[in-house]
Amino acid sequence: VSELRNQFMAAVAVALLAGSAVAAPVGFTFNAGPVLFVEDAEAMPPGNAQNLADFQLGENVLVEFFIDDATPGEVEGPDDTSVDYFDPFGQIILRGAMSGAEVFLDDGVRVELSNFDEFDLSSFPAGPLELGDLVLAGDTDFSGVTDVFLDPFDLAGSLSLLDGVLGAGGSSVRSTAVNSTGIVAFFVPEEDGGFIIDALEFGPVATPVPVSAGLPLLLGALGVFAFIRRRR
Repeated sequence: VSELRNQFMAAVAVALLAGSAVAAPVGFTFNAGPVLFVEDAEAMPPGNAQNLADFQLGENVLVEFFIDDATPGEVEGPDDTSVDYFDPFGQIILRGAMSGAEVFLDDGVRVELSNFDEFDLSSFPAGPLELGDLVLAGDTDFSGVTDVFLDPFDLAGSLSLLDGVLGAGGSSVRSTAVNSTGIVAFFVPEEDGGFIIDALEFGPVATPVPVSAGLPLLLGALGVFAFIRRRR
């Protein structure tokens, strides 16, 4: 898996050199709570999904993500303050804080910034999935009691502020209040489009560390994708 990470970072570097000088991947790492369930390796399809079996029950899952800071926002919601960012080349990575297990989810990240106080992260499978491809089947939600970021149209600035509240700095485990569980699933293709099977469940954090302004991290209950978006 470390080789996959090297390839991903090399691809990011190439994209930055080939693209705009101001484009850059932004994101941060946060603790999403302990592993509650992990599927046996025998039940996993070959490929990246096999690495899910390396996670250990009870260890914390660190979620890291990258999204291009030049990704355009799409306004959603009646109040025009919910902005969605869809990056088909974005990346979500899960790591076991104790085991060192590491999995890369299928390319594609969706970030939603809502009402100046909510942050959602989910997979965005922009093309057909193949057997064993992994997705975050829903989203992780941070919802604050006060405004966290000044402008939901400022993706890089908002993520920087959230990193200060939730971020683990990529080197340590920082507990944050979580009220639900997350699910990672792998894809099984069929003639009618296929389906996904739950393979890893994690959260909530049992003993949260207080964060500024009493802001909690809410990791919403994750459902199953209703459809798979086609890559352009």
